[in-house]
Amino acid sequence: DGLASTDSFSLIQQISEACKKHRTAAIITLLQPSDEIISLFDKILVLSSDGQPAYFGPVDRVQLRSIFIGDTENSEFLDSGSIADLVMNQPMSAKSVANPNSKEDQAVTRFRQSNLNKKLIHELGMIHASAPSIRDREAALHEFMSNEKYSASYYRQVSIIAARRWKLIFRNSMTYARVIIATIFGMIVGSLFSSLNQDTIGALGRSGYIFLSSFLVLMLSAAVTIPDGFRQRITLFKHRNAEFYSGKVAYIVQVLLDLPLSIIEATLISSISYFWVGMAPGANHYFYFLGTLIGLECVGQAFA
Repeated sequence: DGLASTDSFSLIQQISEACKKHRTAAIITLLQPSDEIISLFDKILVLSSDGQPAYFGPVDRVQLRSIFIGDTENSEFLDSGSIADLVMNQPMSAKSVANPNSKEDQAVTRFRQSNLNKKLIHELGMIHASAPSIRDREAALHEFMSNEKYSASYYRQVSIIAARRWKLIFRNSMTYARVIIATIFGMIVGSLFSSLNQDTIGALGRSGYIFLSSFLVLMLSAAVTIPDGFRQRITLFKHRNAEFYSGKVAYIVQVLLDLPLSIIEATLISSISYFWVGMAPGANHYFYFLGTLIGLECVGQAFA
């Protein structure tokens, strides 16, 4: 869903290799696949607009042509040599479906009368005859299926989400822009409050410095992470509904991986401006102020 053609091909190729390696099967639904992707399948199922099977069998262009075009030449269809065009554009067009005796209906009828369909019915009958009872099938299915809601462990969920989150962080240009913006903010704030005296007015000015620094840190973290959160939310909802991973795990991983950037931003703003403004000297006072800014950064990102 939403993948580029190269990504779709790579994904289907990996699934095909995994099925052959582990001697298992996979059922995949695709909309408008390319010939390269179709060639990766062992069998394909083509459904008509009302859900009737128009073809089920190997990826054999000769058999596909006999079903969708017929044995005689069709002058209305220009054969481009593409399996995708043969399957989708010929019988499934809106114009043909609207006809009482549409090419789609003709394809369904030809498939029902074909030796391929007869062979399929025979194989299904043999499978049904040799299949275990319903009780045995339910017991085997219960043993196969995991009792957990998510198939992957929490450790596996964390590792997958963390790897994806790291890629998104370093791929996003705003990651590097935030470092530059934090440096500029530290210089601006430091220059604004650099001429304060050691009196009542100076104390009020330093209170304003603390307020402005806290506000800038909170605004910087929220303004950057909120748009990114909305962009990632659609993907998160899709993955969560498909039970790929827990939403709580995804949220915790996001907050933890964004923490280093929050520490860098707060450190840049505070280290540039704190001693420039003439705040209380001493490492304990500075780290208390730095911890406050880091906490506000985390708050801004957590609510985003």
